Amino acid sequence: VREIMHDSEPLKRGHALQTLGSLNIPDLAEYVAPPIKQALQDSSPYVRRLAVDGCVKVFKMSTDVFEEQLLGLHLEEILEDFDEGVAAIAIIALIQTKPGYKMKQTIAMKLLKRLNDFSDWQAPLILSGIDTETLTNSEANVMEVLNLVDGFLDDCSPSVVLHIVRLLQP
Repeated sequence: VREIMHDSEPLKRGHALQTLGSLNIPDLAEYVAPPIKQALQDSSPYVRRLAVDGCVKVFKMSTDVFEEQLLGLHLEEILEDFDEGVAAIAIIALIQTKPGYKMKQTIAMKLLKRLNDFSDWQAPLILSGIDTETLTNSEANVMEVLNLVDGFLDDCSPSVVLHIVRLLQP
C-alpha cells in the first residue's frame, strides 16, 4: 500500500488511502497517520479529499495519534485549499474532530469571499463552520460580511439563507 501511495495515478493513490483508512485498528493508527498526513499535500484534489476523510478515521482510531501528528492543524491549513470540495470536507472533518472549533477570522473572510465558487451543498457547510462571534466582533466586520453575503440572501437555497441569517445574529 505504501508503494501505491507514490504511484503517478491519483486513483491508485486514492484507493491506497481508502485501504489505509479502512484498517480500523487503533494499534495501527501510528502507521496509518503519516501517509494520510503526506496525502494532504498531494497534487490531486481527489487524493486530498480522501486524505481529509482519512484524518477523521485516524481521529476515531486514536485521538492521541491524531494530536501527535498535528492532523487538526493540517486540517485547518487545508481550509484554504483552492479546490472547493477539499475545503468543504475539511470543515466537516474539523467539526467532527475538534468540538467547539472556531475558525480564524482571516480564513472565515477568505471563505466568504469565495462563497460563489462553492456548490449548493458546499456553501451551507462552509457557512456552518464559521462562528458568529468571529465575524461580528466589530461594526466594520459586520458591514464587510453583509457586503459579502448580500447577494446570497435572495438565493434560491433556503439552507444558504438560513446559515447567513444565523451568522448575522448577535
